[in-house]
Amino acid sequence: TRRIGEELSIPIAVQVFDNWMPTHYKKGIYALYKRSQLKKELEVLFAIAVLRFGISELMCESYQKYYGLPFLPLPVGVNIDRWYKSLEKRAKAVEPYRVLYAGSVNQQAAFYGLADMSRAAEFLNKDSAKVNFLICSPEELTESQKSMIGGTSTEFSVETNHNKLIERVQSADLLFLPVNFSKKNHEFIKYSFPAKVAAYMASGTPMIVYAPKHYPVSIEARKYGFAEVVNKPEVYELAATMINLLNDEERRFAISRVALNHAKEKYDISRMVSEVRQRFCDAIIQN
Repeated sequence: TRRIGEELSIPIAVQVFDNWMPTHYKKGIYALYKRSQLKKELEVLFAIAVLRFGISELMCESYQKYYGLPFLPLPVGVNIDRWYKSLEKRAKAVEPYRVLYAGSVNQQAAFYGLADMSRAAEFLNKDSAKVNFLICSPEELTESQKSMIGGTSTEFSVETNHNKLIERVQSADLLFLPVNFSKKNHEFIKYSFPAKVAAYMASGTPMIVYAPKHYPVSIEARKYGFAEVVNKPEVYELAATMINLLNDEERRFAISRVALNHAKEKYDISRMVSEVRQRFCDAIIQN
């Protein structure tokens, strides 16, 4: 990126999605040297960039303190008109409830949360309510992955058609958004903001965020109220939160409204594109 900018004499912009830097070059006799070299290269890259973007506000705040340079939040936006379907236009949630996770199944992010939701759904089916948990991913999971995640209440499907994926999200009674609680993956994802959050909010379907309290999605969900939040890796608390939200129609409508308004304010793709384009134009003129 730096060389392209230098050779073409054009300003460059940089965006960071995950905090991957501390996870590189951790072992080996040259690890210390490689980490030092990577740090210097990043410092130079960030210094010459006219615009620096982070995936979340927390990332931008942390990087600004660490590198001494301003970073702007640039999360993944959403076409709200395409995703939204009002709860008023849907049938009331009834058993068997449909709980959906739509997205990639990544060992570093969603995987173990999906296993917890599978157990929570199974517990509810045995105890008090009929719940079907559907994991809809763009790629087929291996039998080993299905075995580690799944229970008798969990189904797996593959969906690559974007319009059909939107229909699935709109037809669910509840959306599930897990983030890994493992300390092993903490450094990599501690500033990350899942790409699907904006689409989940814009859909009108209420959601549960299942993530550590200090991660960006938890902080934002609690601050603005666009989701129910479970901050501990506890299956029974997850099950209780799930059934309470499924049965509380007033709460479901309240979360849906807040999520839609928050998506409009912060994640509307047309507004974001316009703002970023203007920033690029200003940077080109000034440099």
